[in-house]
Amino acid sequence: MIESSVASRQRRKRRILAAAGRRGPSASCTEPPTRSIFAAVNEKRLPYNDVPAFLRALRDADAADVTKDALEWLILTATRTNETLGARLSEVSEKIAIWKVPTERTTSNKDHVVPLSARALEIFAACLKRHSGKGGFLFESRPGQPLSNMAMSVVMRRMQTPAIPHGFRYSFRDWAADRNVEAPDRTDSLESLRKLMKDWSSYCTNRGKVLKFKRRSA
Repeated sequence: MIESSVASRQRRKRRILAAAGRRGPSASCTEPPTRSIFAAVNEKRLPYNDVPAFLRALRDADAADVTKDALEWLILTATRTNETLGARLSEVSEKIAIWKVPTERTTSNKDHVVPLSARALEIFAACLKRHSGKGGFLFESRPGQPLSNMAMSVVMRRMQTPAIPHGFRYSFRDWAADRNVEAPDRTDSLESLRKLMKDWSSYCTNRGKVLKFKRRSA
């Protein structure tokens, strides 16, 4: 699904070392990296502590319901923008609560099975209810046509959110790491992914117990 926290820290260390090399041999490898490096690492994410409040604000935002649903779906499934916008009705199984993203929309060149939380299934039901019946796109901009690539980004800009849709994948990764859970990859078992995605959805939507986390030391 997303890279592990260990891999992320290793990548960050390489960037810091590279930056130190550009500044000269006397620079310390522990010297704070440049602003551009921080920007690359942060990927314009929201801190996961802000995600529940963002979703509450999203529901009241001045935007089409389908766009708001698509953005919430992207957050709850921790998937990429192209995976969400290209979602088809036929890829979702309500009976076993999964969404199967086909190879052509993944970066791993393998099908990706995403367990769906109760809230994600509610979004799917809402999309079915308003669907035009033309074509198979889950999130339609008009009959038979998917949302544009910029639809979710525009909503976030209107909400003055200092992040981008793709950044929510990193919000999820940080949340998982602070639970002492390795961020899953797409080879993990379905049941382990199902529990993790259920807990993430509960956290984001304030369903069930809201977990308290300690900040990781620097």
